[in-house]
Amino acid sequence: MRKAVVAVVVAAGVLWLVMWACALLMRSAMSTGPENAWPAGLGTLSEAAKRYQETTMSPSAARLVAAAEPLGIDLAPRMRSDLLKTEPRPMEFARQQIDAWVRSQLRIPTDQIAALPPELAEYLAGRAGDLAVVSALLRSKEPVVWPQDVGDPGAPLPNLLGLAQLQRVLIARAFDRTRAGDAGAWNDLEAAWILARSLSTRGELISVLTSLAMARRADAAARKLPLPLPPWLQEMQSFDYRRAVIASYQLDAWRSHDAIHAETSVDGSPLLRRAVDAVMSPYTRMSASDLMEERRRSAIAIAGTRQCEFPGVRPSPAWWNVPARSISTPNVDVMWQRVLRFTAEREATLRALRMREGAPRMPRSSCADGEWIYFEGGFRFSRSIPDRAEGIPLEFRK
Repeated sequence: MRKAVVAVVVAAGVLWLVMWACALLMRSAMSTGPENAWPAGLGTLSEAAKRYQETTMSPSAARLVAAAEPLGIDLAPRMRSDLLKTEPRPMEFARQQIDAWVRSQLRIPTDQIAALPPELAEYLAGRAGDLAVVSALLRSKEPVVWPQDVGDPGAPLPNLLGLAQLQRVLIARAFDRTRAGDAGAWNDLEAAWILARSLSTRGELISVLTSLAMARRADAAARKLPLPLPPWLQEMQSFDYRRAVIASYQLDAWRSHDAIHAETSVDGSPLLRRAVDAVMSPYTRMSASDLMEERRRSAIAIAGTRQCEFPGVRPSPAWWNVPARSISTPNVDVMWQRVLRFTAEREATLRALRMREGAPRMPRSSCADGEWIYFEGGFRFSRSIPDRAEGIPLEFRK
């Protein structure tokens, strides 16, 4: 009996060592193997964190935080636990109403802009000087840089809610100036775009997705602004958000080992936790590597598709990878849907502006799953692609 127990213990130890060696080899291959490179020229997982340098708040960002204060908007960076929280501030009601008004105008598939409700017009008029300062600051040549340290999970992040609020106020002002026939409306929209761009190359996935949402609003707003078109519009139309999202998704995959470890570890004394972590380490590493590969295959599919509607089919973690399944992002399909749909949205903006200029029609689309159908006085995309967040139309009427 004693020999049998010893034999079982030895066999378990040998099996653990084999699994430990296999887990190390698997992680090394997934992280550094050239055959496991990510699409869009992003290299291997081991190179992901190297793209993001540690930064502090730039002087222009600090000035922007101060300039937004008179508008009742807080732009100060936040800790991650407070990222999506906001405290009531002065003029909160007016700003919320502006958010709703801007969203309603973006959903109208024409170049018409409704008049601002009186209290909102009063808010913009009363802070015209403050908004001019914010707009000029953003359009200066000095880049707005927020603090970043991808090596520190607890590092503060940009105030995403505040930045989104400020952008909607800038778009509202651009619309109001457009109604008045003021070509300076483009200056406010350029500032709104630069604000979105300040988040576009960060490492946190949530920051890049916020940047994408802001860019979608700025692009749709351009359909309504006065002619002629400014040169900077080409930059907004051509920025590669698909690559930007995939890049932050890659960094998120590189960090997946920490999330997997949290699922396979236990609460209790430090000694117990270390013992469990040691026993589980081969499975933890293999699970993390499997999740990394699942995300890489998803990124390859997104980078290679020419469809503008997400097909809804993506790789899944292996059947044995229980912790990966428990931490899978539930709204990742929505993320890819917005990334792909943005291609069609930007095409709609370009065609709307061309139609207003009297330029020839452009029925062909770079989307493999649709084309632009023109009719008397307007056009529409040949298929419906849902957009529950912003409701940006894939059609336009003069």
